[in-house]
Amino acid sequence: MSSFPVMMAVRGDHDRRAETVVYALAKTGLYQGLRMSLDDVLNMEARNQAIAARTADRAEGVAAVREKRPPRFTGRAGSSPPSQKN
Repeated sequence: MSSFPVMMAVRGDHDRRAETVVYALAKTGLYQGLRMSLDDVLNMEARNQAIAARTADRAEGVAAVREKRPPRFTGRAGSSPPSQKN
């Protein structure tokens, strides 16, 4: 059993391939954080949040909430597309 059990509900129609970037960041944070000081963990988490905020999936998630539709995540890293003006 893991020291840090993670509970998550996954919808049956959810595409697990799309979670690659965020899961990788979370797993890295959990495993590396076990051997780091609190200051180092907080700095790593700030860096990981900055990376996650630049993914196309973040922009897609925000757009899906605004448009009240299910998100279509791709799991790709990289910059978010420019926001569209309404």
